[in-house]
This record gives sequence, structure tokens and C-alpha cells, in this order.
Amino acid sequence: MPKPLPPLETDTVSVPTLSPIEFDSVKLCLTLMVTAVLEVSRGVKNLWLYGASAGMKSYPNYGQYIPIDYMKAFLHGLPYMWAYKKYYDVEPNMLPFDCIQPFVDEYNKLR
Repeated sequence: MPKPLPPLETDTVSVPTLSPIEFDSVKLCLTLMVTAVLEVSRGVKNLWLYGASAGMKSYPNYGQYIPIDYMKAFLHGLPYMWAYKKYYDVEPNMLPFDCIQPFVDEYNKLR
């Protein structure tokens, strides 16, 4: 039976400004997002399990790198990394496409 890691009950996550250490955490989260595509697991939660799986490979145990609660906070904040400040307090289901327009513009400049 795979073992889930214990939840972080007393930890809080906020990203008002990024220190160099926190910036490394952002890079780590982006790296884990990319590597998660290469893992064959059923569901995102299985990426944080460890031990033997039902298949030939063991579970990836992403918990050794970063807690799942940190990753969830990162994923919820990721769209706002390029957004204008006027969109910071808008409910996620009410965000217009203009929220990510700065990212699209920056990406197009690189192409």
C-alpha cells in the first residue's frame, strides 16, 4: 500500500516578494511540473506517494523535494506571476484573458 506524506497543518505559504531561496523554490516547482509529465501516475496526488506501486516503477516521491501544499500554492499563484496588479484580487473564475496577456506578449517577443 503506498504511503502518503503527512499534511502540513501549521505551515503557511505566501509570496509577497521572493528572496533568492524562495526563487529557488519557484524554479524547483517549475522543474517538478515539467518532470511530472514524464511520470506515469494516475493523478497528481500519486506523485507525492512513495514506496512500491502496482507497476514496475516505484512512486516518484516528490515529497522529498517539496511538500504538496507548497506545490498547490505555487500552481494557484502561477498565473499571477505575469499579471498586472489590478488582477491580484479578482476571483479566479472571473479573470479575463487579459490577465495572462503580459506573459503572451513576453513569449511572442522571444519567438
